[in-house]
Amino acid sequence: RFFSSFSNLFSSKSASFSRSARVDILLFLFSSQKTIMSNSVRRLFVARDDDVITSAGYRIGPSEIENCLMQHPRVQLAAVIGLPDAIRTESVTACIVPDRHDALQELEEALKTLVKMRLSPHLMPRSFVWRQSLPLTATGKIMRQKLRSTLT
Repeated sequence: RFFSSFSNLFSSKSASFSRSARVDILLFLFSSQKTIMSNSVRRLFVARDDDVITSAGYRIGPSEIENCLMQHPRVQLAAVIGLPDAIRTESVTACIVPDRHDALQELEEALKTLVKMRLSPHLMPRSFVWRQSLPLTATGKIMRQKLRSTLT
C-alpha cells in the first residue's frame, strides 16, 4: 500500500524528478531524520527524530551526555533517552552498562556530578537504569526507540 501510493513518483515515466532526487526522497521517507526541504529540493539535516529530548523547555541532544558519561572508567556503555514526565514533558534518563553491578548508588552520584561539572545541570540525568546490555544495531549503534519501549 505504501509503495502503491508513491508508484508514480518512482516510475520510469516520471520526468519531474531525476534518479538521484528519487533516491533522496526514498531515503528521506524511510529514515527517522528531521530535515528541512527548500524550494530547490535541497535537504538540510536537522536531527534524528528519536534523539531529541524535550525536558523543561530545553531541547536536549543525548550524544554529548552519552560522551560525558562514557568518560567515567566504570561505564562500559551509555545511552540517554527521554521518558515521559508529568512536570518536565520528558525526563532525561541514562541507561548504563557498568563494569560491575556493585556500589551503584556511588556511581550514580559520581555520574551526576560529572555531567553537572563538565556540561550543565539541566543536562544531568534525573534517573539511571542499570542494564547488563543495551539493544544495538548490526553496526553497533544504540537502538534508542527499542530501549525506550522496554522502559515505558
